[in-house]
Amino acid sequence: MENINKTGGPIFHRIFNAAIEGRSNIVRYLLENDPDKNVLYSMAFKEAAEAGHLETVNVFLEHNIEYAQSHLALPFALMRGQIHVFDRLIGLSNTQARNSALGPAAAGGFIDAVKELLKHITHPDLVTNGLEKAAIAGHLDIVELLAPLMPKEKRSFSLVLAISHHHHHIIRHLLPLCDPKDNNSEALQAAVEEHLWDVADQLYPISDPHVAFENLMTNLEEDAKGPAIEYFDKKMFLKQKEVLTKALENEDTNTGKRNTKKM
Repeated sequence: MENINKTGGPIFHRIFNAAIEGRSNIVRYLLENDPDKNVLYSMAFKEAAEAGHLETVNVFLEHNIEYAQSHLALPFALMRGQIHVFDRLIGLSNTQARNSALGPAAAGGFIDAVKELLKHITHPDLVTNGLEKAAIAGHLDIVELLAPLMPKEKRSFSLVLAISHHHHHIIRHLLPLCDPKDNNSEALQAAVEEHLWDVADQLYPISDPHVAFENLMTNLEEDAKGPAIEYFDKKMFLKQKEVLTKALENEDTNTGKRNTKKM
């Protein structure tokens, strides 16, 4: 077989194409007839995993179990929803592959995969990334699973992402678990930017609206500032009206008390 020893030559191309197409017999034949054991074949293995060709994946593993140490195969299989391949590889994969897989599992809504990966993952930043991916995609069950596993200050950006993607069910769940004042009341800023006024109304009294307004005026384009200014002006007007009303009520009460004493 010509050029069998040349990296990237005909053997590699044929294995790569056969892996993508799931042609297991061709993959087996070519692997058995390449004495160099081309290191690039791990990329062909990743392609088979990503395409969901479990039989072809098994051919690679029968030939050399170390293909399972590919740090790309596991996450790319999840990106394409190939859960049967994930189930085959999770017990054989290395730490790097498992770490890389949590984000795609959370983004895809594969809660069983997330639960399995959590058995192997301890770094809080990876869990934070998984929560953020789930918040973006709107997977409430995964948000419910991951949010309690990290400190309060690590959850706030996931709330911002849920607001930015208009996932109200995620917002409702995360709001009591976060500090709305984090990062210059970024959640309130996001709600105003997205014109989610009902969410902004919930955040306004528990945020720092003055800081949020200043940041919006700094960061928004001129033609986008109008709705934000109108919203904050309205809130300030209502606040001033409330204060004035209470002052008048107190004055009436005190006047009534004075009149009662005179009588």
